[in-house]
Amino acid sequence: MTSRRPEAVRAELCARFPAEFEAGYCFGTTGAAQHPCDAAGYPIGFHEWEIARKNSWYAGWNLGNVQRQADNG
Repeated sequence: MTSRRPEAVRAELCARFPAEFEAGYCFGTTGAAQHPCDAAGYPIGFHEWEIARKNSWYAGWNLGNVQRQADNG
């Protein structure tokens, strides 16, 4: 089994689900949920999404959160 670089996986997820990636990224960079969302801050319907779609949102959130943490030092 060969592993892929995280950047390649992230780029693939972003290409497949750009709106979900962007929503996660916005949440990660601002620390505030993007509306409409449920009480936990996830997009409406998130828990019924297929795993790749959820992973796109998480990948965006992770990238945004890491950047926000780096900016806040």
